[in-house]
Amino acid sequence: MLLVEVTGGWYKVYPNPTKDILVIEIEKDKLNKEIRTQEIEIFLYDKLMMLQKHSKFKGLQFTINVNDLKPDIYILQLKIDNKVYEEKIIISHK
Repeated sequence: MLLVEVTGGWYKVYPNPTKDILVIEIEKDKLNKEIRTQEIEIFLYDKLMMLQKHSKFKGLQFTINVNDLKPDIYILQLKIDNKVYEEKIIISHK
């Protein structure tokens, strides 16, 4: 089981802990009240800024398969309306 720690305030994760799939839900009221675009892009980098995951999605909720990620500190980057939001996400063994 992997335990996920969120360091920012604009998203929440569940289920936590998880074995494989992590749902990330953007809390719109904490990020930007007016999201004009239909498509949101996410990037997940390791602490050396090597890209580990990349995805495009619609809506305020998306999933990431974390079973291939080792416990470590990652950077979750969200690109919306030409703005970039960035937070740490820490994955550890439970």
